[in-house]
Amino acid sequence: MKQLQIKHLLYLLIFLFISCNLKEKKENYCLKKAEYFPLSKMLVPESAIKLYIQDKDSVLQKRVNLETAQKILFYSVKEKDRNQFHLVTPQIKSFQIKNGIITISVLTAYFRPNIYIDGVRKKNKWTNEQIKKVIENDIGVIFDKDTILIKNCKCKS
Repeated sequence: MKQLQIKHLLYLLIFLFISCNLKEKKENYCLKKAEYFPLSKMLVPESAIKLYIQDKDSVLQKRVNLETAQKILFYSVKEKDRNQFHLVTPQIKSFQIKNGIITISVLTAYFRPNIYIDGVRKKNKWTNEQIKKVIENDIGVIFDKDTILIKNCKCKS
C-alpha cells in the first residue's frame, strides 16, 4: 500500500516538473525582472519601477506597437488603486528594446510613505519584500482596446 502511494507521489512530481518546463518553453514573452527605485532622497513626488520583459523572437513587438501602450496594470494591486501607476510621459521613450529584452519605465507614488491619495493622507508601510512581490507578479499592458497579460517567467507550481 505504501509503495503504491509513493509511486503515485513520484508520478505526480514528475508530471509537475515536466508540465512546468513545457510551460516555460511555450511562453514567447514574460516578465523576467522588476526593480523598484524609491527616489526618496530626490525632490520628486513619485518613485520608479523598471520592468524587464523577455520577448523571444520579438513575438510581442510583432503583435502590438509598444509605443501605443496606455497603461500598466499590476494585478497584485487592489483594483481601486491600479490608477496609481502610469508610464513615463510621452516626451521620454517609455520602452527600450535591447537583446530581446523590453524595458518599461513606470512611475508611482503608491509605495511611498505619508502620501496624499485622493486628497487623503495615507501612511504606507511597505517592506522591500512586499513591494517586490507586488511588482514581480503578472502584469497587463493596456493598448487601445486590448490588454495583454504578461506572466512572470519563473514557473509557479
